Amino acid sequence: IAEYMTGNGQAPPYGVIGLGQISYQSQIYLYSRILTSYANNGTLPTTITVKQWTNNNIPITEPTTTTVTIAQILTAAQTVKNYIETNKALPSTVTVGTTTINMAQFLYLTTTATTLL
Repeated sequence: IAEYMTGNGQAPPYGVIGLGQISYQSQIYLYSRILTSYANNGTLPTTITVKQWTNNNIPITEPTTTTVTIAQILTAAQTVKNYIETNKALPSTVTVGTTTINMAQFLYLTTTATTLL
């Protein structure tokens, strides 16, 4: 965007993202939300929701995030291991700390935790 603006002396009429085009208004709202998140948390968001620019879609609220510890992931891993060995199947969910998550989310947590050990 900055390169386009420098070269053309104006903002682009739209941007392109993986889902297609994003309007000028949505770009401004998107970057405002990203930088507000950074100002509030000291880090860029890992994900951000993008929706079509309509009055019904504003404000866009991001899902709440929950912090879990390595110890909580290790406890949940033991629970999943025991379940698999007893039932010869994956559980549909597991509780990590106080949050119940599905197996895809658990796989993400376990791979992330492994790299942090």
